[in-house]
Amino acid sequence: MKYTKQYFIDKFQAIPEEFWIKGNLNITGECHCALGHCGVYNLTELNEEANALSNLLKPVYNSQGMFERTRAEVVFGINDYCDNLGYTPKQRILNALNLVPDETP
Repeated sequence: MKYTKQYFIDKFQAIPEEFWIKGNLNITGECHCALGHCGVYNLTELNEEANALSNLLKPVYNSQGMFERTRAEVVFGINDYCDNLGYTPKQRILNALNLVPDETP
């Protein structure tokens, strides 16, 4: 599967706001951060989907004056800390994805 900007926008828009958290990959039930919504439960072992999300978001993360030490940090950094991108984790991730240039065919 090709994980594109639009794939992630569609995926994350469909997840209700109340199922988003910060500061933790997941908690019992359906509440997760962006990485948890990609099926990641260990920051040292990202899956293909989470790696693709990190690759897409890296330029946005760096443009915020933050420089990653790990691929996971790109995603959880935006999810948890980039308040200028939105008030909630979902808003921050979606706004960051909207800053990613569209793919060329």
